[in-house]
Amino acid sequence: MQCRTIELKLTKLWHKAVETSLGKGNLARKNEFLHTLDTRFDILTCKCSIQLCSESNCSHSGKRENNSHIDCGCPREKKIPVLELEFIKAQRTKAEGQGSMQMGSIDYSETKKQIANAKKREQI
Repeated sequence: MQCRTIELKLTKLWHKAVETSLGKGNLARKNEFLHTLDTRFDILTCKCSIQLCSESNCSHSGKRENNSHIDCGCPREKKIPVLELEFIKAQRTKAEGQGSMQMGSIDYSETKKQIANAKKREQI
């Protein structure tokens, strides 16, 4: 997503927060804003639906590293990386500020793979 678009989203959210804190707007609008504070601030361009293998009775369930699917027609640069699908799904569906997946420490083996792939791309 373009930096300008993210800036506009943040500015809009900030203005809503200021208006809410100053008591402007009706009660329904205030409650809606307070409810959205627990949701993830989504800057991803791809809004395609993600399904877990367990939800779709997939034959791959438990047999591979990534247990999720996405039917995405977005351009390559806007697609969600396959490794992130399960995490993004959990973040988009979390309730009350708690999702089924939480941020943790660095995955050293995956980071090493990604660095090696980036070096290969640079050499090409």
